Amino acid sequence: MGHVYAIKLQSWTVPSLMELSERTGWLHYLGMPQNIGPYNPEYHEIVLDYGEVEWNDIDAYEALEVRYAHDYPPEIGLRDSEGWLAPDGKFFPCRSWEHDSTAFHVYRYVYDKAPSSSAVSEMEQRGWVRIYANVFRNKKELTQAQLDTLWDLAQITENEQLKTIIGWQFD
Repeated sequence: MGHVYAIKLQSWTVPSLMELSERTGWLHYLGMPQNIGPYNPEYHEIVLDYGEVEWNDIDAYEALEVRYAHDYPPEIGLRDSEGWLAPDGKFFPCRSWEHDSTAFHVYRYVYDKAPSSSAVSEMEQRGWVRIYANVFRNKKELTQAQLDTLWDLAQITENEQLKTIIGWQFD
């Protein structure tokens, strides 16, 4: 059995879902085997206590992940950032190294379930677009809502390369 918390590091803006081993005192991200280090109240703030979960109860872990996604919803809004673009044009910003972790969080929030395999793959198959600084990656044809948001993003960032790419999409 593991005890699960929403824990925030001093430098983080949003807490992460973590398990704290009562035996070792070490933290690790929920559902991931690697430890991130020992719990230290000077650096880690327990924001919410989700209680104990049986190690082998996958359904309980998935339900907890969905609950966490709604307790701490992902940011939605256009700004000068990288991120994920939904088929309906909503933009979920993230930092360049956070695309995969943001994908898991957004997937749970939007679809109210954990992805069956890779959140990145499932989102791309559903028509989501991964936005990088100067480029975007999509596996399906862009929707008009996505094109509109990409154009708005190009205006906000004053990114001439992105404007050129989007301009080609409008032709």
